[in-house]
Amino acid sequence: MAALRVQLNLVGFGRRFSRIFNNGQRIRFESSFKRSLAEEEKHAEGTLSNWKKISLFIAIPTTLLIGYKAFFVDHEGHPDPGKYVPYSHIRIRNKAFPWGDGDHSLFHNKHVNFGFEESEEEEPEEGAAEPKEDHFITKFIVDYLMDDPEDNRRRKNEHMALIRHRSIEYLEMKRKKKYPPEPIDLDAILAASSRDKELGVDGY
Repeated sequence: MAALRVQLNLVGFGRRFSRIFNNGQRIRFESSFKRSLAEEEKHAEGTLSNWKKISLFIAIPTTLLIGYKAFFVDHEGHPDPGKYVPYSHIRIRNKAFPWGDGDHSLFHNKHVNFGFEESEEEEPEEGAAEPKEDHFITKFIVDYLMDDPEDNRRRKNEHMALIRHRSIEYLEMKRKKKYPPEPIDLDAILAASSRDKELGVDGY
């Protein structure tokens, strides 16, 4: 009977201990879970703020600048269409478009596409229209944000002339056999690599 009572006491103690232990584990788990949620929420708020700033101050201005450059700056540099030649096959009209016009398509452009009634005599004479002054934004993009073609061409010629000169020096060095090989002169190599650029093929 005493042994049975001891066993029952042990069982009760075990249940109470397990209940207390489980409650402590549950509390620790809930606190760690809440802490991780708070950290994740803080990180999400920071990420949202960063992407909002990137969108407002980088993405949108860059998109507007590229769009302006594509539609106004680069568009003005397109070459004018050549002289209109009225070939016979251009005048063939077998079927009209759904809107009843068989000559003007949906994407007809009077500047580059001549209609049936248009001809080269109707083209505006060159030099008749006064040159339009560029917008200040266009001037800013052309002057400060676009590379100068002449400068790029000059730098390319200088680089090609330097590469050609160095290749000739290397071939001459390979033709000459030196026994025993001379030690490498690092000072001479550095001085040769930092010398002034030679003139290019166009004289720049």
